[in-house]
Amino acid sequence: MQPAFKSKDANDIDYTAKWFYVETTDGPEGIISGSRPMYSWGAPDNQKVWTSVEYMELMDENGVIDASGRSADGTYWRLWITFGAAAQYYKQTRETAEQLDSVMDQMPRP
Repeated sequence: MQPAFKSKDANDIDYTAKWFYVETTDGPEGIISGSRPMYSWGAPDNQKVWTSVEYMELMDENGVIDASGRSADGTYWRLWITFGAAAQYYKQTRETAEQLDSVMDQMPRP
């Protein structure tokens, strides 16, 4: 079953963004998805990759990288990224990450 999620615009002067979030027992947790020329450099953050005890990365035919991992502290993160656009969540429990993965799988890629 797909989790119910909500969205909220999170635009600023130099980017457009949208929050996609689910309600958890700890409150709303979500994904920020945004774009503009300087919004992303098109690659996962080295620190996130190097400090992960589990890491996976795939690139689709359009050049969008889908990277995910489990950090040493046991939290999970996932990122879709291409130059100028990204969608991501970080520091999530396994349960919340699974819910957010379901949301990301329904979202349009950047």
